[in-house]
Amino acid sequence: MPEELKAKPRLAIIAGFAPFDTPVAGSFYHFIDRLKDGTYQKPCQHIIKQSKLRKGKHLRNLSSEKEQRLRDKKADMAVYDSVTRKLKDDLHKSADQPRPDDLLKRLEDILIQCAIIPSAKRGLLGDTNNISASGDGSALPSGASPYGKPSCNCKQKGIYDCKCPRYYSDPTANWGYDSYRETYYFGHTYYQYVVSTSGHDLSLPPSIAPASETDYTLSMKSMERLRKALKENGLEWKIKYAIHDAGHDSKGNYEYLMDYEITPVIALNARTAHILPLMEPHRRLMNKASLYVPLVCS
Repeated sequence: MPEELKAKPRLAIIAGFAPFDTPVAGSFYHFIDRLKDGTYQKPCQHIIKQSKLRKGKHLRNLSSEKEQRLRDKKADMAVYDSVTRKLKDDLHKSADQPRPDDLLKRLEDILIQCAIIPSAKRGLLGDTNNISASGDGSALPSGASPYGKPSCNCKQKGIYDCKCPRYYSDPTANWGYDSYRETYYFGHTYYQYVVSTSGHDLSLPPSIAPASETDYTLSMKSMERLRKALKENGLEWKIKYAIHDAGHDSKGNYEYLMDYEITPVIALNARTAHILPLMEPHRRLMNKASLYVPLVCS
């Protein structure tokens, strides 16, 4: 990236630098550390900065992640309903708590102040009292090695497939399943809400989680952070519709959105397309929202 900034004056201007006068690579690493650590604190041996915790090797046990993801993938709808309903209750209990003062919060505030608010003033968001937000997750593979470094001497004993903890350079990445490509991957799940109006697609503050996190739960957590981020930035905007694919079809998602007077528009999942007793609660929830659309299962 630093080489491209030096070689392409137009890119340097877009990034906010003068042409041919761009920082070296080390400056970007220091900037990331400052964002991670937040407000400046005097050096103290009792305080370990967040940027220090992120670096180096981290001892973790991820040997059974793939098997667990396979079991989750085959789970029935009742399991997802139970998990999302519990998450809904937990989010309601912490509704009055502010967002954690972490790197994601600072990035959210930068995006809101520098991009979203100016875009809204130019009418790119349409009516901010009736926002229709579409949300979905994407697989985000990590650049770190998924194999880790052994913390044991099992290999010397002739054991090459041990279950001992290993050292990993990415502290939050783990194994997940990419349903679009039908393959497992090591990394994170990237979740984002987008507003599309007047021919413009505008990104709202995104969320990121380990790859094992599914759209069922991450969508609710992302919406909770989005609502809090808007409120903490002094924006009394109203999200009226939340549009999702079949990967979000669970009772907890419907109930969470409707509790905040957000109309859910969610495609029915193929797992329940032929099971009327399980589909009926979804229909009742949609009828309560005064918007029942017989969406095609995907």
